[in-house]
Amino acid sequence: MNSLARRTKHFRRSGGVPCFKREATPRTGHSLEIFDPKEKVTLMKRVYVILGCTILLLALTASRVAAQGGTPLPAPISGTSPHVLFTDMDSGPNSGGENNNGTWLTIYGNNFGASQGSSSVTIGGGAVAAVKFWTGTKIAVQLGAAAKTGAVVVTVNGVASNSSVTFTVRAGNIRCVSTSGSDSSNGLWPNCQKTVPAAVHSSALVAGDIIYIRAGVTATGSDPIEGNGCNICISDTGGTAGNPIALSAYPGETVTLGSVNNNTDTIRVPNVANVANYWTIANLFLQGNAAIGV
Repeated sequence: MNSLARRTKHFRRSGGVPCFKREATPRTGHSLEIFDPKEKVTLMKRVYVILGCTILLLALTASRVAAQGGTPLPAPISGTSPHVLFTDMDSGPNSGGENNNGTWLTIYGNNFGASQGSSSVTIGGGAVAAVKFWTGTKIAVQLGAAAKTGAVVVTVNGVASNSSVTFTVRAGNIRCVSTSGSDSSNGLWPNCQKTVPAAVHSSALVAGDIIYIRAGVTATGSDPIEGNGCNICISDTGGTAGNPIALSAYPGETVTLGSVNNNTDTIRVPNVANVANYWTIANLFLQGNAAIGV
């Protein structure tokens, strides 16, 4: 199954209620998935409704997650040992970008401790280069040269977490979008572009690249390059199964895209015949007529 899909998909919260319009009453704590009503399979996971059809994307890769019925969200872990549930990305480079340390990876789980202290994170057995923030359920780290393909392990007070969540180190460029950037820039960190459509439609964008969006960046009007009823139209470039293109908020910063006051889809694949496959969308608040149209 191609990323961001070939047919129209439905959003559904736990309980099966379609999510196309804004609701008058805020609802929180619902799981959200993209479901293919024809094939009866779940196409993505790890997304939560925040307010009506405004959603926070913790980690979304729009490719098939299971042959039948999809993969359920991990259940909370009891006990006191650290436990890694999932990460916002499955793969990325360990060089380039900020301080030449590559991908910023957000790790979700339980029992990490309120602050880092002497605790640590390793990826493929190598210590990460930097920690952006550390909470009991969420950690953001930057890979660095020591990180290798393998298990993501959080060690707290000498106790190592599970090793069932893995990350693949691969080639790729680190790009950025910032309010202080310029759309005439090449977009490579730290030479950010100014708008998300410019970054998404860049002719330099290739499979494996990661685009980090900084706080303050918005996308409320029609995509100036593609149009077609979407704020951000993904139609030019796609990744591959092993080298997806990622669009993510910079760790620790809040990025809200789209508007609840118009009928435009926030992120959309406007043409089912295009080759915009294998995109990972993470850590973003999306709002609009439909947060994602595929």
